[in-house]
Formats: sequence, C-alpha cells, structure tokens
Amino acid sequence: HTASMTVSSVFVKKGDNVFIYYAGHGWFDDILETGYWVTPEATKDSATFLENNIIYKYIVALDKKGVRHVLLVSDSCFAGSFTKEHRAIETEIDDRYFQEKYKKPSRNILTSGGVEPVADRGKSGHSIFAYYFLKTLQENTRPFLSAKQLGVAVEQLVCRNSDQTPISQFIHGAGDQGGQFFFINRKSSGSGHVPEPVSPEAADLPKQGEASFDDILKAEEVQRQAKEKWSGWQQGREKEYRSIRAIDESKDFTSQQKTVAWQRFLAALSQDNPYSRRDNEMCSYSRSRASHWEDANPAKKPQPALPAHPTEPEREVTSRDGTLIAYATGVVRDTKTGLEWYAGPDKNTNWNEAKSWVENLTVDGGGWRMPTRKELRSLYEKVAGTRNMTPLLKTTGWWVWSGETKGSSSAWFFYFRNGFENWSYRSTSYDGLRAFAVRSRR
Repeated sequence: HTASMTVSSVFVKKGDNVFIYYAGHGWFDDILETGYWVTPEATKDSATFLENNIIYKYIVALDKKGVRHVLLVSDSCFAGSFTKEHRAIETEIDDRYFQEKYKKPSRNILTSGGVEPVADRGKSGHSIFAYYFLKTLQENTRPFLSAKQLGVAVEQLVCRNSDQTPISQFIHGAGDQGGQFFFINRKSSGSGHVPEPVSPEAADLPKQGEASFDDILKAEEVQRQAKEKWSGWQQGREKEYRSIRAIDESKDFTSQQKTVAWQRFLAALSQDNPYSRRDNEMCSYSRSRASHWEDANPAKKPQPALPAHPTEPEREVTSRDGTLIAYATGVVRDTKTGLEWYAGPDKNTNWNEAKSWVENLTVDGGGWRMPTRKELRSLYEKVAGTRNMTPLLKTTGWWVWSGETKGSSSAWFFYFRNGFENWSYRSTSYDGLRAFAVRSRR
C-alpha cells in the first residue's frame, strides 16, 4: 500500500536489500495503458487504485537511498505492465560470480503474468503462482539462488500447470547496474549472511586451449535464412493486403463478397511472423473489416425464431428494475433492447463449459445463445447492484464470457468491474468467470 511503502522508503539505509511481495487484485486501463494494484482499502472507484507508476517511483527513490538490491514480486492481474526487456539468465553461480554480481546494484521484478488476468486459486490455499514460487525456494539446494534463476524456474512450472505466463525481468530506469538479487541458502552457506569480498591468494596459471565459434557462425546463418524466408512471406502478405484494401473500398462488390475476401486473407495470416509486428496490425484490421461487412450483409441469417411462447401477461413477474423485468422462471427481459437474459451457474466456468451449458439450456422455451460483447456492454451500468449490472441477474462473478472467439484457442469476455473487454484461452477458468445466456425477443 502507499502508506507502508512510504515508511519503508524512509527507514531503509545505504547497502540494504529490499524484497517486496504483493498478492492481490490488479487492473489495467487499456486506454491509458496503465496497470494498477487494487488493494483491500480500494473502492469501486479507480481513483482509489494504486497506479504501477507510483510504485515504480518509490523503487526509483530507493536508489537515491543507496539501496543495493530490490526485488519486486507481483502476484496480480495485469502485473506485466511493470516490465521491460531483460538480460539473459546465468548458467551457473560460483563464489566469484556471486561476489561480482552482488557488488553491483540490481532492480528486478517477477510477475505472475503479463498484461492479462491471472488465477487467484491454485494449490494448498495459494494461487498457482505463489504455490510454485514457495516450492522453488523450499526445494532449492544451491548456496546462492538469483532472482533470475528463481523467475525462470517459476515460469516453467506455472506454464506447465496453467494458462498464464510469469515474467522475470529487470526494472528499467530504476538504478539497475547489471547486478543480481540473491536468495542465500542458510543450510549450504553457513549463517546466511552475505560474505565480504576477499582477494585471491594467488593467480591461476593459464591453461592451453582455444575458442571455437563454428556453432555461433552456423546459428547466424540459420537465423539469416529464417529472416529471409519470413521477409518473403511478409512481402506476399503485403501485396495481398493492398489488393484486399482495394476490394474493400470498391463499390462494385457486395458486402458478402467483401466478407469472404477478408476471411480468406485472415486464413493466409494464420502464421505469426516472429520478426515483425506488421502482420499483427494487418490481422487486427482485417478482423474488424470482416466483422463490419458481415454485419452489413442484408442476406445475413437472422436468429432462429423462438418456439411458441406464452405472451408476456401470462408470465409471472417477480420484480422490476427500470426497463428490466424479472420473471419467476429466472429470465430477465430488457424492454428497451428486446433481449432476454438468464444467468448461468454461479461458479468458475471456462468458455467451453459456458458454450455447452447455453446450447443445452431449455429454460422458458429455449432458443438461447451466448451473448456478443456489444450485448454484454448493454448490461453494464456503473454502481448498479453489486456487479455494475442489474441486481435481477444473480451472480458473484466479475467476468462474463461472450460467444465471440479469437483465433482457434481463445475467446472474448466482458469485465463488469470497469466495463472493458479482454480475451483469454477458452480453457481458462479462474475465479470470477461466468456464463450468461441471451435471446432476442421483440
């Protein structure tokens, strides 16, 4: 919290090492591109959240105090907004390496994920990240364990057992000079205190030998060939992109033809060019245009008609909320949009489970489907109920899956805490994800 960090920055002294561990909720403002910690004292108002930039400034202030090493561990959603590029991991740590790296200041960070939601629950009462963080420390047998070694080990374990990817990097612009934060194993290093540097008793004599660079030169050639092939692939996509843009702007093609053209181009973009972000930009724009022309298609199939259904006066009304009416069946009707809603089981639900549940839902005559992101946004109302939505829909979740997919393995959801959309793997089932069903009825 802000207050506790202020106190810590006052009482630290030159040469100290500072370890900060935050476990809790996080939030990311996709407009300002800024991450926040949502601490226990925060309200629903984002103005009470603790901005990552403020935390960063406190870490910079520690540099002015002469603090030697800082390690920040953030187990929260969207913690990846802290990170920058990182240095390579060391292969082995001996006393000489330790003495060299311990002298130089370091500012490292280990996050439970990138700019994305992460799981609150895992094993033994801990989040999946905290469980493997503690397990790595407890099972370590090395005299010195660097923050980078710890980060790589935790990343591998978490990735194997969840859909989130931890990030271990140094904090850019906060006083890092190439050193390392170390955890010292008391069982293998005596008292656990950092030993003072010592001078060698005698210099080692040189050994006969020579350096070979054949493998590096071969790797360079392989890399060059890969870049050339991807460059050719990218040039082909650029040519197709110019053609599809011309088709899009022409008045001689129908909306259906334009939709098919964009879909074909997206199929050609199914691979990801590791040497360019240009293909990602083209892919994002192509999806938006394909969706645009699909919606504009006058021949687009309408939603299947609902089966015979009792007229509204025959349905028992239990409560009302503005333009919303709740019926005894649990169905909630929005008289303004003509949409009818039904809240799914109040438990953590992945996208595949949500889809299966909706497809098999027969409540009140059936005809249900998964909602679009636009339809979910129509439910969003700041400070309404306990979830920024009508209290007539009973749920304790903050995220609701939409029926819209992203690629072959991901799907979009709507976040009712702050009204923004994001996507995750369809197999994701972290705390707070729910399923809603919707149908159109005028």
